[in-house]
Amino acid sequence: MSTVANSGTKPGRRRRPFWQRALPWFAGLLLVAGLVAAIQAWAYHPAKKAQVFSKAPVKDVSGTPKSVKLDPAVKSLARDFILSAVARKDLRHAYSIVGPELTQGQTLKQWMTGNIAVVPYPAQDIDVAPFRVDYSYPRSALIEVMLLPKAKAKIRPTDFYFGAKKVGTGAKAHWIVTSWVPHASPMVPTQAG
Repeated sequence: MSTVANSGTKPGRRRRPFWQRALPWFAGLLLVAGLVAAIQAWAYHPAKKAQVFSKAPVKDVSGTPKSVKLDPAVKSLARDFILSAVARKDLRHAYSIVGPELTQGQTLKQWMTGNIAVVPYPAQDIDVAPFRVDYSYPRSALIEVMLLPKAKAKIRPTDFYFGAKKVGTGAKAHWIVTSWVPHASPMVPTQAG
């Protein structure tokens, strides 16, 4: 007859791991903590009084000016800008109609080199340039300009955002170009090399 040494546990019962024995205690503790939190929230935070709104008209404090019809001077400015700065034809004139956002601190001498913050497009290849007004306010405007090439030109049509703002007051007020940004993002190669 063989004898088996008793290891201190009853035959047929295995000892459970600590986390399994502690789980019911942890769940009970979590339930009590939740009940305490709910009672505290209810007891110390009584319902807020209902807000009473005025019957006075709403005052707009957003600071957005009222839209206006696009000033014809903006269309003329866009045409001058495209034929001078974008086409790199009359950079001296272009320097006089752009704002500091585009000159980026360049002097007229630096600007005249043609290395400027304006995306170029060959003016001789433009057939038409329709535009759409994104917004027009008394002192700022943003339009989308589509440069469509002639049929035989070897360049793709491209659309740009053209931004302008009015500077000065009274008789000295005039529009300047503040941005010229391509609408489409540049093409990214899909494979190395």
